[in-house]
Amino acid sequence: MPDSIAGSNVYGSLECKIIKSAQELPVDELMLMLISKWIDSEKPSVVYQKAIDDTYTDRMTDPDDKESTELGDVSAAQEKGSVPIHQVRRYAYGL
Repeated sequence: MPDSIAGSNVYGSLECKIIKSAQELPVDELMLMLISKWIDSEKPSVVYQKAIDDTYTDRMTDPDDKESTELGDVSAAQEKGSVPIHQVRRYAYGL
């Protein structure tokens, strides 16, 4: 019954009502078949998302030469941020 599907008290799980079959079919096997079909239908999107995640992880852990610099090549700025330090203190104390 698609209307009975709801979130469960177990994280990331769903639950639903299973009704008795009028023809005495094996309900357990039918449920497993339906779950298997759903998993098969979701597999391409899971594989695609995993490929995107792997690509992102590879780019962050082992970047190309054009996307990275050697340690020490980028010089640090003297002042950072948009508000100078002496103005922050003046506003903080209400002067």
